[in-house]
Amino acid sequence: MKLLKMSLWGFILVIGVISFFNGNFIWAAGSNVVAPLRIHFIGGSGIDSAFIRTPNHHTLLINSGDCDTGKIDSYLKLKKVKQIDVLVITHPGQAYFENISRIIRKYKVGEIYAANAVMDTETAIAMQKLGKGGNVIIQNIQGGHFINIDPALIIEILAPNKLKYDSLGDGEPILKIMYNKISFLFCGTISHISKREILKLNYDLKADVLKLGSIGNNDGLNQRFLRAVSPRYAVITDENVYSDANDPGLLMEQLLGAGLNLYRTNSESTIVFSTDGQKIKIKQEFQ
Repeated sequence: MKLLKMSLWGFILVIGVISFFNGNFIWAAGSNVVAPLRIHFIGGSGIDSAFIRTPNHHTLLINSGDCDTGKIDSYLKLKKVKQIDVLVITHPGQAYFENISRIIRKYKVGEIYAANAVMDTETAIAMQKLGKGGNVIIQNIQGGHFINIDPALIIEILAPNKLKYDSLGDGEPILKIMYNKISFLFCGTISHISKREILKLNYDLKADVLKLGSIGNNDGLNQRFLRAVSPRYAVITDENVYSDANDPGLLMEQLLGAGLNLYRTNSESTIVFSTDGQKIKIKQEFQ
């Protein structure tokens, strides 16, 4: 009987170790605790970013925040981040490049994904030179592909779906992150053209959390798109950022009219979503 007990506990230990390395569970005291996915929406004075720590402790950063606040640096330092496995850049421009170049120099960056609209700018050329100096791989982001960073997650690229657009905003990346039953849609400043393309391609847009871009028109955000996504939560930067939209009041009305829970980031706060793939926990951090 004693031998049987020892064998049983040995079997449980082996299964626990295998599960841990498969990236599904962390075992403690004979019980399984699902490793969380944490997404930190870091606010700024007009430009925000998202820092993501995966269940297997990989890191992904979407954009780099404001170059003048240094908030992203202080926040990553607070979270004791030493390495960024994947950096996604959605906008061209000198303001972005200053922060991005600082991140590449300061942290160990594995891969950079950038839209073709970004890659065609002088800023991107400088970024590529900086990346080569630091042995960073820079890849063009394209709809229908996936970012493989953690076997516990599915990160699907939904846009852009063409190499060239007349407007930079039409080619902005749209990402969907899925962890078991919970999903996040990062749609940026979605334009009418981009919305029409992804609806025509029949992408699965349903998501629990919808993240809107910091700046831009967002003219693709309408009731049809919101019905396709059917989010429970939406994250935006302070609504003043949307003052250049065609009708910022209508944008907020559509979000609130959809019956979802609305969260705002700003220069003082960060919204953190944590999920085990079944449920979502939300907290607000202040700096």
